Amino acid sequence: MSHGLSSPSSGVGAVITQELGLRPRRRSDPRKETSALQDLARQMLERPDAFLPYLVAVAMEVSEAHSAGISLHEPDAPEGDVFRWHFLKGACAPFIGRTTPRGASPCGLCLDEGGPVLIAYPEQFYSSYAMPDIVSYEALLVPIYKGGKEPLGALWVISHDERRRFDGGDAQVLTELASFAGIAIKMIRDAHALKEALAMQEILTREMRHRISNILTVAGGLVSASARTAGSPQEMAASVRGRLEALGRAQALVHRVERHADDGAPASFASQLRALVKVIAAPYCGDGRGVVLEEPEEEPSDTFSIGQGALTALGLILHELATNAAKYGALSAATGQVTVMWRREGESCVLTWRESGGPPVAAAPTETGFGSSLIRRTVTGQLGGSIALDWPPEGLRVDIRMAAKALSR
Repeated sequence: MSHGLSSPSSGVGAVITQELGLRPRRRSDPRKETSALQDLARQMLERPDAFLPYLVAVAMEVSEAHSAGISLHEPDAPEGDVFRWHFLKGACAPFIGRTTPRGASPCGLCLDEGGPVLIAYPEQFYSSYAMPDIVSYEALLVPIYKGGKEPLGALWVISHDERRRFDGGDAQVLTELASFAGIAIKMIRDAHALKEALAMQEILTREMRHRISNILTVAGGLVSASARTAGSPQEMAASVRGRLEALGRAQALVHRVERHADDGAPASFASQLRALVKVIAAPYCGDGRGVVLEEPEEEPSDTFSIGQGALTALGLILHELATNAAKYGALSAATGQVTVMWRREGESCVLTWRESGGPPVAAAPTETGFGSSLIRRTVTGQLGGSIALDWPPEGLRVDIRMAAKALSR
């Protein structure tokens, strides 16, 4: 793109970049400029968060401009593909946060050219650049790159006095300052990314500690309770092993559910329950026996997902029911079957466990073991619900009512 235009007549906007090489350079103090660059390097190392405002102030001072600022490109901003003004100094300071469209901005032209751009009366050339009660006679812009390659925006200075005209020396100094700005922005963004990564790591570490603590607490309770009710060390070992394996299968399922949620596709209640019943019932199926899941003909549109805590609790409940059925109920017979059903009722979900084909039930048991107590405590304590047991002759029926809010945890 080329804009080889001559100096404009008064009040007419035009790109006059070629004037930078034609105008005599004003007298400058090299030592002062070198000292300013050294000071910038020190500021960038010692106070990176305050560096960019300081750099803009230096740019305005060394160029003897009346306004200065940095415009960063935001292609996906709510306003569209725009440049947003940052760190403004001088007469333009009240306009911090203002945006100009990428396709109608001096900054866009600057990035397209890939070098310094000088514009006379920029508000005449780009109407979106106009500022109330402020006349801009010249605007000098230089591109800012991240790592020397990725375009980020532009550093610019403005003259509000027609007697102050920019030259090649100003462009050279601003280009050096823009290289500092690109390095600083990269450092700030890298530091921010590192801070976010460390914060996420800390969250994951705390979550891991929390989960391990919960598992150890549950495991400790299972061991203690099994020791009190077991008739022999072998019976205790088998009981604890089965319950810990149920916890392990539930935790593995939790991991798979969380992974799918991270992929942006959270599993539905039906699919989670289907997977849970499958992994818990697997050891008890075959030889004519089985555990089947009957789902509603039409799944409610407002169903929910099961949270990690509730999924683990449900896994333990189903394991206890399956273990009891294998010992005394339907799964102890060659033709026995368990049917699991669920339905949504308002803010609750009702899960039904129904056994059939097993030994006839004469009456409800007069004593309850640890497994029954564990189920009841889990339903009421962790799932905010209630449990009802019925003992018809054909087999045990369990209705578990759970709060939808508790299931999501």
